[in-house]
Amino acid sequence: MKLIRLYIKDHLLLHDLNLRFDRDGRLDEKESYRLDFLVGVNGSGKSTLLRTLVEIFASLQTGEGAEYHYELEYELENKGQPIKVTVRKYWETGLEAWRVISSVQRPDGSQEDLENPVVDRQYRPEGIVVYTTGSEEEWDNILNHRYLAMDNSPADKKILDDIKKRFVYETPAQMDQNEINEPLAQEEMPFLLLRSSTLNAITLCGLLRYLIDPESVNHQPLAGVLDAVGIENFAGFSLRFRIYDRLSNKSFYEKLLDLEPRPRILQQASDRLVVFEINKDPRAAKRLLDQFNGAFGLFKTLDAQLDDDPTHTGSPTLQDINLFLQRKSIEPVDGEIANAHIPSVFLLDWLSDGERAFLGRMALLAMLDMQDSLIILDEPEAHFNDFWKREIINIADKMLSGKYNHVLVTTHSSIMLSDVTESQVTLLSKNSQGWSEEVVIRTPILAVDPSDIMVDWFETKKSVGAYATRYLSEALERGNQEELRKLLEQIGPGYWRYRIQDRLEELDDSSR
Repeated sequence: MKLIRLYIKDHLLLHDLNLRFDRDGRLDEKESYRLDFLVGVNGSGKSTLLRTLVEIFASLQTGEGAEYHYELEYELENKGQPIKVTVRKYWETGLEAWRVISSVQRPDGSQEDLENPVVDRQYRPEGIVVYTTGSEEEWDNILNHRYLAMDNSPADKKILDDIKKRFVYETPAQMDQNEINEPLAQEEMPFLLLRSSTLNAITLCGLLRYLIDPESVNHQPLAGVLDAVGIENFAGFSLRFRIYDRLSNKSFYEKLLDLEPRPRILQQASDRLVVFEINKDPRAAKRLLDQFNGAFGLFKTLDAQLDDDPTHTGSPTLQDINLFLQRKSIEPVDGEIANAHIPSVFLLDWLSDGERAFLGRMALLAMLDMQDSLIILDEPEAHFNDFWKREIINIADKMLSGKYNHVLVTTHSSIMLSDVTESQVTLLSKNSQGWSEEVVIRTPILAVDPSDIMVDWFETKKSVGAYATRYLSEALERGNQEELRKLLEQIGPGYWRYRIQDRLEELDDSSR
């Protein structure tokens, strides 16, 4: 799946916004995947734009929602026969109703017009996956369709004139169940929010996919990620279930018991610990992924069990996921082994927050063994150090290769943006009227110094810290030679060192 164009006439702070994702000069022009960035300062409309795009795709399945004028063009690989889908929604004044016009253009040039506002499954992305390091609540509302506005009939005048009746009528719980859109229940929604609480499950599925073919070009980057966080190998994992015989959904647990050889089971009361010892049984990873139709299929099953409806049992069926990691051997220093108190095999949760996040988010890219899908990563670099930020695009390029997916990334990282061309970046800014608008990028950005991006795009004015800038500016203004010479010993190479040297030369010349 590849986005081509998105136009929003007027929705929230998006006004007359026309974005193209097929501009010349992209580094991924010859790749099967497409990688785009949405950037801008906070409040410029990045998250609003992403949520609007997902809401539009949801409306193509349900026929409800997205009540605003938009135009959307995208391409589907369609099993080797690419097709272009165009959708336009607008208000038709004569009918006083929203109208949706869709069409499909095939490789042979033929075109099929689609009259139904619900676009056929074959003409929609296979999946839409969202991972955010920010608030999940608004994404959750969209992906679970709580944003849909029901078409309620006008209230009777008697209700409008009676405050109590009007209050009851407006209470959400009083909504007539017949007004709920049936297609939501008839077809599985291809939208999935990857919650931060499922990071262990994401890491597990990504590492399992890596293990089945560690020499694959797509998977090799994970070896470097493991090395970066000090891990020699993935030794195994355990799943802890809480099973109530008559109440719990045991289908997933029973599928695990069908595996041959069967994993080790430890039981205490209603809890059952299922242990997979990968070190002793390396082929367990392939058997497990085959059983659940791949890494992403396994994740969806785990996610459903972690979020199992606790109506009857009071807790989800799957309680915990633990990963067993083997740390790299450390050379003795002065006869002592560093971190000797840490055992050779330890739990994933023993890593720092940053290490778990780096491993988990990179494993996420390996886990997504899907095609024709839209993948949204909302600030995936959050909590990473600069070294890891520098590696993200290089790792993503290798893992995404061969998959026909479009990845949309929002970021505030200047280092990440130096890895792409301006054709892959949409820079948003809020104008004086409060609308989001696209800012045309007129200078090349590939391999540019990240500090230039900070100044030009993120409106930092200067790339050096604000305190240092103020402190040095005031010192230059005072013009005390002794103070400036002392500062010269403390300042590293760059703009400010040049400024102070230049000022000292001026002062020396004037004193002669």
